[in-house]
Order: sequence, then structure tokens, then C-alpha cells
Amino acid sequence: MSMGLDIRQEENYLHVQVTGIATLAESNAAAERMFSTVTDRNARRILVDCRELKNTPLPTMEVFQHAEFLADEFQKYARRGLLGNARFAYVFADQLAENELNRFGETVALNRGANIRVFNKLEAALRFLDTGAFDCAPDVDGLTPNGHLNTTSEYKP
Repeated sequence: MSMGLDIRQEENYLHVQVTGIATLAESNAAAERMFSTVTDRNARRILVDCRELKNTPLPTMEVFQHAEFLADEFQKYARRGLLGNARFAYVFADQLAENELNRFGETVALNRGANIRVFNKLEAALRFLDTGAFDCAPDVDGLTPNGHLNTTSEYKP
């Protein structure tokens, strides 16, 4: 089973539903299709819903390679002036074991200039798309309000 993309315009954002089995090659091909659609539709707020994706996370090296690929695609379109201030919010299933690898991928992409954030709560992803807010304070369950696992011991409420 290959990965599928269902792309539809919502009121305030482009919704990219990703389904199927995740592999590096399929993930990169899906990203190419997504970026092409984003630029064709002049979208600036993109929700990439990966909650139904199977076989995640990819192995660590493949997470790195895919994040690097995402950043390269982002930069390719940004250099041509086709992304403006676009925000990409990836939302994954609420599984803490996956969260750290997804966060690693987020860091790789951010360090290479892509405005891509990873969440495990849909509401937090939508808040980021709407406001650009990216909270850091953890909730009582150890997650930040945006659905990130609090991995810093330096946080003081």
C-alpha cells in the first residue's frame, strides 16, 4: 500500500490528509506533490494530517533524510518567491514514543530554514497556523500546550 494524499481547501488553511504506509521514498514523493499543490493554490497555512499514517516513525536516519528533503523543497519554492510566509503544521498520532523522532525531524527542517512544526494535538496545530504561536510551557501531563513533549529540564513555570 502506497501513501495517499487527499488535499482540500478548508476555510483558513489547506488540509493535506496523509494515509498509507510511510517509507522514505513515498514520503519524499508525497512532499513533492504537496509543495506543488501548495504553490499552485498560493496556500500560506498548511495542515499536514499524518494521524492515519502507518509505519511511523521512520528509522532515525530516514527521519533526518526526509526532514532535509522537506527543507530543500521549502527553500526551492521560497527562493522563487512562491511560499511567502507559509506555515506548515504536521500533526501526528498522540504517541509519545514517536514524538521525539518527529521533533528531531522538525529541528532538522527548522535548522535548514523551513517553517515546519510538528504537533500531536490537532487544536495546537491549528492554533499555530492561525496565530504563529508556539508555546513552550508544559501541561501537567508533561506535554506543552501545543502537544510537544517537554524535554527540557530548564523550564520554570
